[in-house]
Amino acid sequence: MAQNIVAVSSKGSITIPSKIRDSQGIEPNSHLIMSTEGKKIILTPVENEEEWYNSRKMKSIRKQGAKDVANGKVTKLKNAKEAVKHLSAL
Repeated sequence: MAQNIVAVSSKGSITIPSKIRDSQGIEPNSHLIMSTEGKKIILTPVENEEEWYNSRKMKSIRKQGAKDVANGKVTKLKNAKEAVKHLSAL
């Protein structure tokens, strides 16, 4: 098992060393599933979009989105210009 020490940035980001990325086929914009096992943090490359779509995190995001729509916590906008105006007003 390859081991490397990596630093965590102030925003919580880490850089996966290139040797590990290369050996696992992790390319820019790849998705990883992050899970924990005791004190271990496990990153698993997503093999296909279906796996990513059905991940616990994405299910949680879709569930929250459905609740927000049901509770009227959404704003329908016609175009990008309206979206920028709306976001600027927040």
